Amino acid sequence: MHRVLFQYKESLLFILILLFALSSSGQSKAIFKKLDQIDGLSNARVTSIVKEKNGFVWIATKNGLNRYDGFDFKVFNKQNSTISSNDISDLLIDAKGRLWVTTLGGGVNVYDPEKDTFKVYKNNPQNVKSLPSNQVNTIFEDSNGKIWLGTENGLCVYD
Repeated sequence: MHRVLFQYKESLLFILILLFALSSSGQSKAIFKKLDQIDGLSNARVTSIVKEKNGFVWIATKNGLNRYDGFDFKVFNKQNSTISSNDISDLLIDAKGRLWVTTLGGGVNVYDPEKDTFKVYKNNPQNVKSLPSNQVNTIFEDSNGKIWLGTENGLCVYD
């Protein structure tokens, strides 16, 4: 009888340890923190997010480009910078570390961190080698370093 009781206690202890281990190894509750216009974000409609090597998080919105350092936002828009449009559609940090910003109506912008300005690439109807449209929806870099742009007038590649 004593042996049966010992095995029962041993089995019960094993089950309790197993249950505790399973319950403690489960996923923890997700915690989301909302960042919006009250915090300094230029618009609540976010279209793209990238993080650069210096730790800045760049956030594209329908009303400007936002740089977030973990505490504060710096907003780039047509009113306070050389960016070509406030309607940002997509972002890319390329293999060389450059920030590419596509817009709906303003073509493509490449950020120059030393000057805190943007170089702008736009459609020029007289130049067949320019962007096919200033409505640029998306951007992608392939394994060869070529930048692909999806526009309202088709696909193009920047080499």
